[in-house]
Amino acid sequence: MPSSIRYLKIDLGESDAFGRARWADSKHEATAFRSEVAAKGVKSMMPEATGVIEHVGQFYVVQAR
Repeated sequence: MPSSIRYLKIDLGESDAFGRARWADSKHEATAFRSEVAAKGVKSMMPEATGVIEHVGQFYVVQAR
C-alpha cells in the first residue's frame, strides 16, 4: 500500500491553534515555516505528525499514512 503525505495547516495566531490544526493534501494549502527549528517545534506539539520536510527553503510538518 503506497503511503500518502499530508501537510499541516495551522494558524499559530489563533487561540487553541493546535486543536484547530488540519491536515491538507497539498503543500500549497499548508503552513510553511521559515526554519527547520520552528517546524520541529510545531511537530513536537502534534502527536500525529511524522516528520518535517524541506521544499525550496521552506519547511513543512507532515503526516505519512
